Parts: sequence; C-alpha cells; structure tokens
Amino acid sequence: MLSKFGKKSIQKSLIFSSKANCARGLFNKSYFFASCKLLFAHRLRSLLSTLGVMFGVVAVVSMLSIGEGARQEILDQIKALGMCNFFIKNNTQATESKPSLTWMDAELIKSQLPDLKHLVPIKMIKANASIPMMTPEIIATTPAFGQLKEFRLAAGRFISDLDQTQRRAVCILGYEIFQTLGVKGGIGKTLNIGGQMHEIIGVLQPMHWKKSNNHTIFTRNFDQVIFLPIHLRINEYIDELIVNISSPHSIHSIANIVKNILKKSHRNFESFQFIIPQELLEQAEYTQKTFNVILGAIAAVSLLVGGIGIMNMMLANISERQSEIGIRRALGANRKNILLQFLIETMILTLTGAIFGLIVGIGCSFFINWIAGWRTVVTFDSILLSLSMSALVGLASGLYPAYRAAKMNPIHALKS
Repeated sequence: MLSKFGKKSIQKSLIFSSKANCARGLFNKSYFFASCKLLFAHRLRSLLSTLGVMFGVVAVVSMLSIGEGARQEILDQIKALGMCNFFIKNNTQATESKPSLTWMDAELIKSQLPDLKHLVPIKMIKANASIPMMTPEIIATTPAFGQLKEFRLAAGRFISDLDQTQRRAVCILGYEIFQTLGVKGGIGKTLNIGGQMHEIIGVLQPMHWKKSNNHTIFTRNFDQVIFLPIHLRINEYIDELIVNISSPHSIHSIANIVKNILKKSHRNFESFQFIIPQELLEQAEYTQKTFNVILGAIAAVSLLVGGIGIMNMMLANISERQSEIGIRRALGANRKNILLQFLIETMILTLTGAIFGLIVGIGCSFFINWIAGWRTVVTFDSILLSLSMSALVGLASGLYPAYRAAKMNPIHALKS
C-alpha cells in the first residue's frame, strides 16, 4: 500500500501530465517522468518484471558470444592452413596395402603447371627418436615447406637444397622437443632417429598450437615435430602433397586440373583426398550461421517469456488504476494520451531490463571464457540484436494492455 504522501504526489504528477498533454496534444517529458514515478511506487513488482527481460537478454548475448567464438576459432584454424593452398592426401585405408601418391605425381603436376608457387611433398617417417617422455611426429620434406609455413627459428636454420641433394643426415626440432632435450638439443648436437644419428641444425620458435575440435580440420603441432630433408626416388610414395598458388581466386580451377592429371595417371583415384581450405571456410561459415540462428532462437524464447511477465504486470496495473484512468480522462486526456502513457511504462521496464541484461550478459561471456576455456566474442551485432528484440518484445507486450486502458469507459472507471 502507498502512503498518503506517495498517493498525493502521484496524483499531482498525473494531473499535471494530463493538463500538459491536453494542451500540447503531443508527447513530452511529463509522460516519462510520470511513468517513472508510478513504476518506482511499485518497486518490487517493477523489479521482478524486468528480471524476466534481463535474463532473456543475458541468454541471447551469452549464447551468441559462444557461437561467434566457435565460428572465429574454426575460421582461424582454416585460414592457418592457407587460403592459397590445397592438400592432396592418401586415404589411410587405400595406402596401407598399396601406396598411390608418388614423387612422380609431384613431378608430373609441376611439369604441367609450371606457374605454381610451391609444390611441397611430405612423407611421414615411422621411426623412433631418442626423446624421453615424448613420441614426436617425424616429417621428411623440402626447403619449400619452411617458406610456405613462414617458420621462424629460435636458433640455427631450416632445411636447405644442399641438405636434400647431398642426402645429409640433419634435423630441425620443434620447440617442445628442444625444451625436453635441454642441453642435448642444442645446435650441433646429434639425435638418434631410427638408429641413425642426425645433426641438429635448427630449432623452431614456439607455435602455441591449439587442438582443433573439428574433425575435418587437421592441424599439426609443430612444437612436437622433427623435420628431416626428404630423400626420394622417382617411384617412392609420399603421404601428402601441398599445392600453393599465387591467388586464391584460381584455387578451384587449378584443383580441378590437378584432379584430372591424377585421374589419368592413377586407376585408384578414389584413394586421394583433396582438402581445399577455401571450401572448408565456406562450409564452416554456412554451418555456423545456421548454428547461431538456432542459438538465437532458443535464447529469444526466454526473452519472450520475460515479455509475457511484463504484459501480466501491466494488465494487473490497469485493473488497479481504473480510477486514475477515469480522473485523467475527466481532466481532458484523450485515448492517445492513455495509450502512450502505458506504452512508455512498458518500454521503460523492458529497456531497463535489456540494459542490465547486456551488462550481465557481457560479464557472463567473459566468465564462460575464464571457467570453461571456450572462446567467446561479443559483437556489436549481438548487442544491437538484443536491444532491438527487447524493444520489439516490450512494444508487443505493452500494446494490448495500453489499448485496453485507452478503450476503458471513463464513467465506469470513475465509479470503480
């Protein structure tokens, strides 16, 4: 129940609002101040009504930030593969019994496409290295691989053409392997790989690798890789071939040419796997957009529930404030004034809840990143979407109660 002083102050504000609006006939500041006084008079009820909208906005902002974070993480991993590259791999099932991709294929592709920027063969070496508590990946490749990946070295150098042509027993270590070996992993030291001693000529700088949660995207942890110069005979098989071109715009046409070359030289063409990062990027963007729409729709349901709560409160307010509506109509307020008054009250409740929801939602996004380790990104679009959805829900939930108040018979309202 309101005190006598509170009732008198609200009645004065309503009378002033009605007279002023009647004189002007348009919206002015008195609507806003009168609405604020009335809502403040029912502080607990107003607070509970705004909580529904606030939690709805928190859900929208948090879920969209999770979706956007996942999208950017996948895009970063795909871009790390190189938008000017595509990969040709042997399917594991096809190559266990009979390897299909050979160094001859690389030479054939190079002869028919001489303008390629880089053509990098990769062969996985199945051998043990004398490194305690670690099973590194051992890769034999050419100097072009270092240029393609733009490796930075903490010490020494990468593989050279002389290392390859003179078949030198040298190796380059990933940073974690170097740290594990300690003094034994320094430049000029030797490392036993598959029973043969290799001289350490370089150490890569730390790459800070992150494991991909997407099974279609394979990224190597170069901190745990040992590189050797590749020594191949013309018919010797390779595990992977990286094709690097100058412009990403021609990636599809060159990939099709390479496919046709391999189709002519191999009967078991199905054993090859073509990975084009540009295609993966397009697929990932489409999938993530769909995922974000689903997340936004789920979160919007909670915002809608908050709007229903506000509508319920406004309908209860109208029932309690029938005499107020009658007095205002008697003082000269028309239906438009009554409609605007209740609509503004609804919008104040909704937007107040939305603003607090944005603050809490952004805080929740950082909290999720800190606790779960998930990447979260709050974008301007998600903030704009939350505010616009809140305004729309507020308008929709306040329209019927405001219309009902405006249509009320002033004589019946005064009698009540």
